[in-house]
Amino acid sequence: MAQREFKMTEGDTTFVMKRYLFMYLLAGPECSQDSTEANQIQQQHLAHLNK
Repeated sequence: MAQREFKMTEGDTTFVMKRYLFMYLLAGPECSQDSTEANQIQQQHLAHLNK
């Protein structure tokens, strides 16, 4: 789960907001990677999303 904080001001009140992303990982009908390679790809993908 990726999370980022940002502030939003409305009138004289400042809210600290958090953005959450929730994703489903669905396997396609064909998978050419073994579980080790698939896990490595997934970790790289999550690192990219968290940048």
